[in-house]
Amino acid sequence: MLAAYAVSSIIILLIMILLEDTSFFNGLSYTFTGFTICVFCVIFYLRSLANLDEENLIKTCRFWAVSAFIIYYSISFFIFMYYKIFTKLSMENFQVLWGIHNFVLFLSCFLLIIASKHR
Repeated sequence: MLAAYAVSSIIILLIMILLEDTSFFNGLSYTFTGFTICVFCVIFYLRSLANLDEENLIKTCRFWAVSAFIIYYSISFFIFMYYKIFTKLSMENFQVLWGIHNFVLFLSCFLLIIASKHR
């Protein structure tokens, strides 16, 4: 099931990339990629929570790395989905939007540093 989702996701993403208009930023493929990464992160959490007796999840580097990915891509999912609307409203919203994005990127990088310390 997971392999079928992965293969279909790749096919859908390739179709999106080939059909996207490249004259301006179209966040459709970015939105889909963010959603797919979040799905895989949730699957990781579900599988990890089912096997809590085996290891302390918080002390693994995988937990922190996946947490960084889900935080970044779940917020980026909404940013990319509404990018066109935000930029059409005004440039002031555009600055706030990328400020939020940069903060989330910083937070994700911080979690990846924590992940590297748990090796």
